[in-house]
Amino acid sequence: MNRNQGWIVDSRATKHFSGSSSDFEAIKRWNIPRVVRLADGSTIEAQGYGDVILPTTKGNVRLKGVWYTPGFYCKLVLIGTLDDGGFTIIFKDQKIKAQKDQRILFKGLRRDGLYYVNQPMEKAYATSIPENTTQAQKVRELWHSRLAHINYNSVNKMRECAIRVEY
Repeated sequence: MNRNQGWIVDSRATKHFSGSSSDFEAIKRWNIPRVVRLADGSTIEAQGYGDVILPTTKGNVRLKGVWYTPGFYCKLVLIGTLDDGGFTIIFKDQKIKAQKDQRILFKGLRRDGLYYVNQPMEKAYATSIPENTTQAQKVRELWHSRLAHINYNSVNKMRECAIRVEY
């Protein structure tokens, strides 16, 4: 996933996730990292958690207990956690709206099958590279994005099947 695409609203994630330490007010690090299994079956490490202030076009939203996952480019907002917090989530006409107590907290749009939170331009597209990202990880992520976000196992197999795909 292109890390410049902003926050994705996800119904299948188990937590809110971000791989960018600059998103966090503070990170409480675990002594032993937690293993996170991705939808494609691969795993990443979460090194801690903390609160994130998510800037939206409707104002700031505090996400509590966001897991810090360096090396993972997606920024995920979990619908289940929002629902548990009393948010109402409405999907209609390729749009999403989250509200609480009749106040709209954020809106978003569907792009490429995913719902993205509408953010102020300078926040939504700010570049932030997770710490300890290798060149191979960057190239792998680029191919994942270029190929409509196919699963990572397929991206890994490309090295064996295609010419000039190296990482």
